[in-house]
Amino acid sequence: MPLGLAIAVLVLLITGIIYFVFYCRRSNNKKLVAPLIIILGVALLAVIAYIALSFIFVNAAKDQPADASTEPATESAEHATASIEQVMVSTEPGANSGGEEQIDITVSAEINSHPDQTSTNEATSPSSTSPAKTTAATEFMEPTEEELALHPDVLGLRDLKYPAMPIFVNQDDLTKYILHKFLNNCFEFEFYLRKDLAASEGDGYVAVDLACQTAMSYYLFSAYDVIDNYSVDAGEGNKLHSKVKLTYLNPEYDLEARRAAIAYILENPVPKEGFTDYESEKEYARGIHDFIGKRITYAPLGHDLDSLMQMKHYDAYQEAYNALAAPDYTAVCGGYARGFALIAQYAGINAAWVYGNEDDTTSHAWNVIYPCDGSTPVTVDLTWNDTNSVDAPGQVHVSDYYFYLPVSHDYEHVAAPFFADFLDFINYSQR
Repeated sequence: MPLGLAIAVLVLLITGIIYFVFYCRRSNNKKLVAPLIIILGVALLAVIAYIALSFIFVNAAKDQPADASTEPATESAEHATASIEQVMVSTEPGANSGGEEQIDITVSAEINSHPDQTSTNEATSPSSTSPAKTTAATEFMEPTEEELALHPDVLGLRDLKYPAMPIFVNQDDLTKYILHKFLNNCFEFEFYLRKDLAASEGDGYVAVDLACQTAMSYYLFSAYDVIDNYSVDAGEGNKLHSKVKLTYLNPEYDLEARRAAIAYILENPVPKEGFTDYESEKEYARGIHDFIGKRITYAPLGHDLDSLMQMKHYDAYQEAYNALAAPDYTAVCGGYARGFALIAQYAGINAAWVYGNEDDTTSHAWNVIYPCDGSTPVTVDLTWNDTNSVDAPGQVHVSDYYFYLPVSHDYEHVAAPFFADFLDFINYSQR
């Protein structure tokens, strides 16, 4: 009951008691006086008690210190920052070998200052058997041009902090760092690899190349040329100095894909609080799935493997642009899966692009979604669903046979080992 209404009821009760007392006296009907006064008196006391308690709780709420609950977190963050700054000296090139263990700790401390992250050493043993719940999104607004230039970041990796020259001993940590750089539109950077990870310069090249490929699980634009990828001995006996430089071929196409994904979100708004239950998230994902399946058809080039192998990226119909914005309305599996994941990620759905099913001549791409309620991840293979439908212009139905299949019961999709490892790492060990 609102406080104002309670006061009004109080006034009415007092007026009623006075009225009935005078009425009963004038009518000489004294039998009714005592019961009426008791009933109205009890009601009067209840309303008075309610008003008194309301004033007590309102004053208590006003007297509560502002942001008291945030003070421990702030203190923890400041402590983490201080610890990082304390060991940053030993991360500079030329630091003596006695500081290298501190460098590893520095990377862990920086990452651990992010509320959703654990240290690199702790991440070797997953601490959970289910993926973390996706953080609820705020109301989606049309982005500015600056915001449009940034890739969606469903894992919250963009704002992680690293030293100027981090050192890596683990393939998944390296991939996470490279993904962090990509999400910040940084495509030229340097770091160290411990020889535990890459014993030779050739091993360093392979480790970095695999990390760049695997980062495409969440950074959905793969049409780049490698300008530099080299690792040379750092001259300290136990680490390599690595450098990466990539350049994107047609960034304007990727921008068109982003615009198309955002247009879908604006036409199909997500809940203001983000997705908080499995079924609503699933139904939104189904809408994305059917939209793309009806928009495009599977490219005939996908059935001509020899020709497909001679082409790359947009010409091979492998990009999100092909699925969402290209005027020829056709794509192969890579394009289907990237287009689906791009819209899903803008909607706040943790959807990864997955590469696998490799043999001597073929491979495949699909999506894995980590549901918002932390339940088991699910497979979405839009390509197979579309090609198992009447896949033609004007299509009105898209099969859902390979939609939201629990990964634990899906025996037809086998992710490449480096993809499988990283997805487990980033969605379980590091959350």
